[in-house]
Amino acid sequence: MDPIFHLLATNLYAKDERWRDEALFFSLLPDLGLLLITIYIFMYLPKNLTILDAYSMVPQAFVVLYFALHSLVVFAIAALVVWRLRPRLLPAMSAWLLHILIDIPVHAGMFATRFLYPVLPDVRFEGASWGEPWVLLAGYSALLILYVYSSWRERRKHYLRERWRADWLDRLVSRANALISRVRIHAADAKGQDIEGAAR
Repeated sequence: MDPIFHLLATNLYAKDERWRDEALFFSLLPDLGLLLITIYIFMYLPKNLTILDAYSMVPQAFVVLYFALHSLVVFAIAALVVWRLRPRLLPAMSAWLLHILIDIPVHAGMFATRFLYPVLPDVRFEGASWGEPWVLLAGYSALLILYVYSSWRERRKHYLRERWRADWLDRLVSRANALISRVRIHAADAKGQDIEGAAR
Protein backbone atom coordinates (compact mmCIF):
# COMPACT_ATOMS: atom_id res chain seq x y z
CA MET A 1 0.00 0.00 0.00
CA ASP A 2 0.99 3.63 -0.19
CA PRO A 3 3.03 5.36 2.57
CA ILE A 4 0.05 7.29 3.95
CA PHE A 5 -1.83 4.02 4.47
CA HIS A 6 1.09 2.52 6.37
CA LEU A 7 1.40 5.63 8.56
CA LEU A 8 -2.32 5.57 9.35
CA ALA A 9 -2.25 1.84 10.08
CA THR A 10 0.65 2.31 12.50
CA ASN A 11 -0.92 5.40 14.09
CA LEU A 12 -3.95 3.27 14.87
CA TYR A 13 -2.13 1.35 17.59
CA ALA A 14 1.17 3.18 18.25
CA LYS A 15 -0.20 5.68 20.76
CA ASP A 16 2.54 5.48 23.39
CA GLU A 17 4.76 8.57 23.02
CA ARG A 18 7.79 6.57 24.18
CA TRP A 19 7.90 4.60 20.91
CA ARG A 20 5.37 6.22 18.59
CA ASP A 21 7.91 8.18 16.51
CA GLU A 22 10.11 5.11 16.07
CA ALA A 23 7.07 3.08 15.01
CA LEU A 24 6.16 5.63 12.35
CA PHE A 25 9.74 5.45 11.08
CA PHE A 26 9.64 1.64 10.91
CA SER A 27 6.29 1.77 9.11
CA LEU A 28 8.01 3.56 6.20
CA LEU A 29 11.37 1.76 6.33
CA PRO A 30 10.47 -1.10 3.93
CA ASP A 31 9.78 1.40 1.14
CA LEU A 32 13.26 2.93 1.31
CA GLY A 33 14.30 0.85 -1.70
CA LEU A 34 11.29 2.04 -3.68
CA LEU A 35 12.08 5.64 -2.78
CA LEU A 36 15.64 5.27 -4.09
CA ILE A 37 14.37 3.59 -7.26
CA THR A 38 11.86 6.39 -7.88
CA ILE A 39 14.45 9.14 -7.31
CA TYR A 40 16.91 7.42 -9.66
CA ILE A 41 14.30 7.07 -12.40
CA PHE A 42 13.26 10.74 -12.26
CA MET A 43 16.79 12.10 -11.99
CA TYR A 44 18.92 9.88 -14.20
CA LEU A 45 16.77 8.13 -16.81
CA PRO A 46 15.14 9.48 -19.99
CA LYS A 47 11.53 10.56 -19.55
CA ASN A 48 10.27 8.63 -22.61
CA LEU A 49 10.98 5.17 -21.13
CA THR A 50 8.14 2.85 -20.22
CA ILE A 51 7.81 2.01 -16.54
CA LEU A 52 9.06 -1.55 -17.04
CA ASP A 53 12.08 -0.38 -19.05
CA ALA A 54 12.90 2.24 -16.44
CA TYR A 55 12.72 -0.22 -13.56
CA SER A 56 14.95 -2.64 -15.44
CA MET A 57 17.68 0.05 -15.66
CA VAL A 58 17.90 1.07 -11.99
CA PRO A 59 20.86 -0.14 -9.90
CA GLN A 60 20.28 -3.70 -8.75
CA ALA A 61 21.27 -2.71 -5.22
CA PHE A 62 18.09 -0.62 -4.90
CA VAL A 63 15.94 -3.58 -5.98
CA VAL A 64 17.74 -5.91 -3.57
CA LEU A 65 17.18 -3.40 -0.76
CA TYR A 66 13.48 -3.24 -1.59
CA PHE A 67 13.11 -7.03 -1.54
CA ALA A 68 15.20 -7.39 1.62
CA LEU A 69 13.20 -4.84 3.60
CA HIS A 70 9.97 -6.60 2.59
CA SER A 71 11.29 -9.99 3.74
CA LEU A 72 10.02 -11.76 6.86
CA VAL A 73 13.42 -13.47 7.05
CA VAL A 74 15.32 -10.17 7.18
CA PHE A 75 12.82 -8.77 9.65
CA ALA A 76 13.19 -11.82 11.93
CA ILE A 77 16.99 -11.50 11.92
CA ALA A 78 16.77 -7.78 12.69
CA ALA A 79 14.24 -8.42 15.46
CA LEU A 80 16.48 -11.05 17.05
CA VAL A 81 19.42 -8.65 17.05
CA VAL A 82 17.28 -5.87 18.54
CA TRP A 83 15.86 -8.27 21.14
CA ARG A 84 19.38 -8.99 22.33
CA LEU A 85 20.78 -5.46 22.14
CA ARG A 86 17.89 -3.02 22.47
CA PRO A 87 14.60 -4.77 23.37
CA ARG A 88 12.82 -1.49 24.02
CA LEU A 89 12.69 -1.00 20.21
CA LEU A 90 10.69 -4.18 19.59
CA PRO A 91 7.24 -2.57 20.00
CA ALA A 92 8.19 0.07 17.42
CA MET A 93 9.56 -2.60 15.07
CA SER A 94 6.11 -4.19 14.96
CA ALA A 95 5.25 -1.45 12.43
CA TRP A 96 7.84 -2.93 10.07
CA LEU A 97 6.24 -6.37 10.40
CA LEU A 98 2.78 -4.87 9.89
CA HIS A 99 3.99 -3.14 6.72
CA ILE A 100 5.18 -6.46 5.25
CA LEU A 101 1.97 -8.29 6.18
CA ILE A 102 -0.17 -5.55 4.63
CA ASP A 103 1.89 -5.52 1.41
CA ILE A 104 1.86 -9.28 0.78
CA PRO A 105 -1.73 -9.41 -0.58
CA VAL A 106 -1.66 -6.03 -2.35
CA HIS A 107 1.55 -6.13 -4.40
CA ALA A 108 1.94 -7.70 -7.82
CA GLY A 109 4.29 -7.90 -10.78
CA MET A 110 7.97 -7.11 -10.31
CA PHE A 111 7.21 -5.69 -6.86
CA ALA A 112 5.28 -8.70 -5.61
CA THR A 113 6.37 -9.26 -2.01
CA ARG A 114 9.20 -11.79 -1.80
CA PHE A 115 8.56 -12.51 1.86
CA LEU A 116 11.22 -15.26 2.13
CA TYR A 117 14.00 -13.29 0.42
CA PRO A 118 16.95 -14.06 0.21
CA VAL A 119 16.51 -17.66 1.42
CA LEU A 120 13.92 -18.41 -1.26
CA PRO A 121 14.24 -15.34 -3.50
CA ASP A 122 11.76 -16.49 -6.14
CA VAL A 123 8.92 -17.27 -3.70
CA ARG A 124 6.41 -14.45 -3.93
CA PHE A 125 2.70 -13.81 -3.63
CA GLU A 126 0.98 -12.30 -6.65
CA GLY A 127 -1.64 -10.19 -4.97
CA ALA A 128 -4.05 -7.57 -6.24
CA SER A 129 -2.11 -4.38 -6.95
CA TRP A 130 -2.86 -1.53 -4.56
CA GLY A 131 -2.75 0.73 -7.62
CA GLU A 132 -6.23 -0.58 -8.47
CA PRO A 133 -8.91 1.85 -7.19
CA TRP A 134 -11.02 -0.91 -5.63
CA VAL A 135 -8.04 -2.17 -3.60
CA LEU A 136 -7.37 1.33 -2.25
CA LEU A 137 -11.05 1.79 -1.47
CA ALA A 138 -11.23 -1.54 0.36
CA GLY A 139 -8.04 -0.82 2.29
CA TYR A 140 -9.02 2.65 3.45
CA SER A 141 -12.54 1.46 4.25
CA ALA A 142 -11.05 -1.24 6.49
CA LEU A 143 -8.86 1.39 8.17
CA LEU A 144 -11.89 3.61 8.78
CA ILE A 145 -13.77 0.71 10.40
CA LEU A 146 -10.78 -0.02 12.64
CA TYR A 147 -10.50 3.64 13.67
CA VAL A 148 -14.21 3.72 14.53
CA TYR A 149 -13.86 0.51 16.55
CA SER A 150 -10.78 1.86 18.34
CA SER A 151 -12.61 5.06 19.28
CA TRP A 152 -15.64 3.09 20.52
CA ARG A 153 -13.40 0.78 22.55
CA GLU A 154 -11.58 3.67 24.23
CA ARG A 155 -14.84 5.40 25.10
CA ARG A 156 -16.27 2.19 26.53
CA LYS A 157 -13.07 1.53 28.49
CA HIS A 158 -13.21 5.04 29.97
CA TYR A 159 -16.91 4.69 30.81
CA LEU A 160 -16.55 1.31 32.55
CA ARG A 161 -13.23 2.15 34.25
CA GLU A 162 -12.82 -0.28 37.17
CA ARG A 163 -15.32 -2.71 35.62
CA TRP A 164 -13.33 -2.94 32.38
CA ARG A 165 -11.86 -6.40 31.88
CA ALA A 166 -8.47 -6.39 30.17
CA ASP A 167 -8.66 -7.85 26.66
CA TRP A 168 -5.96 -9.02 24.26
CA LEU A 169 -5.14 -5.45 23.21
CA ASP A 170 -4.55 -4.45 26.82
CA ARG A 171 -2.28 -7.46 27.27
CA LEU A 172 -0.27 -6.48 24.17
CA VAL A 173 0.13 -2.95 25.50
CA SER A 174 1.25 -4.35 28.84
CA ARG A 175 3.92 -6.49 27.17
CA ALA A 176 5.11 -3.54 25.08
CA ASN A 177 5.41 -1.46 28.25
CA ALA A 178 7.40 -4.23 29.90
CA LEU A 179 9.87 -4.26 27.00
CA ILE A 180 10.24 -0.49 27.02
CA SER A 181 10.72 -0.36 30.78
CA ARG A 182 13.04 -3.35 30.87
CA VAL A 183 15.79 -2.84 33.44
CA ARG A 184 19.28 -4.28 33.37
CA ILE A 185 20.64 -5.03 36.85
CA HIS A 186 24.39 -5.04 37.33
CA ALA A 187 26.58 -5.32 40.43
CA ALA A 188 29.48 -3.04 41.15
CA ASP A 189 31.47 -5.81 42.82
CA ALA A 190 31.47 -9.56 43.34
CA LYS A 191 29.81 -9.29 46.77
CA GLY A 192 26.75 -7.69 45.24
CA GLN A 193 27.21 -4.40 47.05
CA ASP A 194 25.95 -1.27 45.40
CA ILE A 195 23.53 -2.96 43.00
CA GLU A 196 22.17 -0.47 40.55
CA GLY A 197 19.40 -0.68 37.95
CA ALA A 198 20.05 1.13 34.77
CA ALA A 199 17.36 1.33 32.13
CA ARG A 200 18.56 0.54 28.65
